[in-house]
Amino acid sequence: MNKLNSAIKWGKFNAIIGMIGSVIAILGCISLPVGIIMLIGFMKLNNATDELKALAAKAGSSAEDYENVIEKYGNYLKMLGIANIINIVMAVLGVIFYVVFFGFIMSLAGGSGNYNY
Repeated sequence: MNKLNSAIKWGKFNAIIGMIGSVIAILGCISLPVGIIMLIGFMKLNNATDELKALAAKAGSSAEDYENVIEKYGNYLKMLGIANIINIVMAVLGVIFYVVFFGFIMSLAGGSGNYNY
C-alpha cells in the first residue's frame, strides 16, 4: 500500500505541475495547440489519480475498479502522445520558417559575397 500511496502522490504532483506548464504553453501563439492538448491530458491524469486514491481508501476494490483507473491513465498517455507529436511537428515547422525567413532577410541584405579588400 505504501507504493500505491507514493504513486498517488507523484501522480497528483505531476498533474498539477503539468497543468501549470500547460497554461504557460497556452499563452504562446506557437505552443497553443500543444498546451491545450497537454492541459486536457493532465486533467485526465488528475482524474485517474483521484480515482486511484479513492480505490486505495476503499476496502475490497475489484479488478474491474482498477481496470477503470488503468483506462483513464491510458487516456492520459494518449493525450500526451498526441501532444508530443504536435510538438515535434511545430518544432520542425518553426525551424523551416526560421531558415526561410532568415534566408529571405539575408537575400535582401544584398551582395553577392564577392568582397574585394
